[in-house]
Amino acid sequence: MYINIPSLISVPIMKNSFEFTVIFTLLLSGLFSSQTFGQDYRGQDISALSLSGTDLSGAQFDNSTTFSSGGTGVNLSGTNAVLSGISGSVDFSGVNLASVSFTGSDLSGAAFDAQTVFSHFDPGTGQQQGVNLSGTNAVLSGIYGSVNFSGVNLASVSFTGSDLSAATFDAQTVFSDGGFGANLAGTNAVLSGISGSVNFSGVNLASLSFPG
Repeated sequence: MYINIPSLISVPIMKNSFEFTVIFTLLLSGLFSSQTFGQDYRGQDISALSLSGTDLSGAQFDNSTTFSSGGTGVNLSGTNAVLSGISGSVDFSGVNLASVSFTGSDLSGAAFDAQTVFSHFDPGTGQQQGVNLSGTNAVLSGIYGSVNFSGVNLASVSFTGSDLSAATFDAQTVFSDGGFGANLAGTNAVLSGISGSVNFSGVNLASLSFPG
């Protein structure tokens, strides 16, 4: 008896054997599906997937990848995925982007919302992992609530129309790359506990508070 695995091989198994149980369980869990095995997500809808902890540093994504259904988004936390060359009206609503790098992408037309996750705690390192949005010109409008930006690179990001009064930032949050800074004007962000050599070059700080 054989089980055909799309895009892979035919696997011989024996009924009532331990091998059958193991392989069938793996098939049901999707570990051998063509959707996850090749790490090529171009043209695929991955909005319902949780890829957290998978090493996607060499995976392929592009504008044809569907990251969000508009409410539910893929979990890319801890994957170190590099989403370069992304542009246009790509939807990241509800997507967990912690550890993702957008180096070389133009996110000026991309969509984010208050359910988009920009940072998470990595128990392996004991550190916050944030998304790298530097140089993307992302516009994070309509962001509100207790959104965490700890360890996030926000250089060039605009928060026009967002209320960041309850958002979290820390000393590892990057506000400027030395030339281009984040636009935090009118957000009422509270940057408490910020210390050390934090660079605010080119950052619009109008309306911000720095208590303590």
